[in-house]
Amino acid sequence: MNIGSAVQNVPQVRTGKLRALGVGGPHRLAALPDVPTFAEAGLPGAEATNWWSIGYSRRPTRGARRLSADCG
Repeated sequence: MNIGSAVQNVPQVRTGKLRALGVGGPHRLAALPDVPTFAEAGLPGAEATNWWSIGYSRRPTRGARRLSADCG
């Protein structure tokens, strides 16, 4: 089983290395229009989302401090 982003998985689905069973968002993906959402596949309320972050090492730069302040 693999739950990952479309960027990671669509190429593998298209080449047949993965079989997509559902999409974790509220709508089907344009890149995989035949793949149902989790709700359409019989799992109402189930969803999977990605969360991405930006990190820095050493002393924070002015830009990193501003990004941190803007993000709360």
